[in-house]
Amino acid sequence: MPAIVVLTALVVAAWGYLISSGSVATIWPMFGVANQLLAAIALSVGTTILIKMGKARYAWVTLVPMAFMVVMTLVAAWKLFWIFTARAATAADPSQAFTFRLDSVLVAVMAVLALIAVADAAVKWMGLVNRTPVASAETE
Repeated sequence: MPAIVVLTALVVAAWGYLISSGSVATIWPMFGVANQLLAAIALSVGTTILIKMGKARYAWVTLVPMAFMVVMTLVAAWKLFWIFTARAATAADPSQAFTFRLDSVLVAVMAVLALIAVADAAVKWMGLVNRTPVASAETE
């Protein structure tokens, strides 16, 4: 089973735990980070399609907003990570402390996924621009 599937299943299970524990208010800010991550991935796909179509000169149309979304995702994740970590340290109830620590971990995972998505897309773009074959799921 691919690692990304396992990681996704763990994130979904953790979010399910948070929702079932009545902590929807704690994960609501994370939906913003997840939404920004989704936008960055969609824009990177759009950039890849433009480059594959031989229209790399227009890639800036999707590349600039993608860069903005990645920066916003990382800034939001950074701030939320420290907010949740501080709340976990000051929580009186051990279950609340666990919930806030779990929130911190999930935010960190989303930040790492944003970096992985951008790095993977950049490698793909380099291969397309330089006309060197890049191993991907499409060619395997």
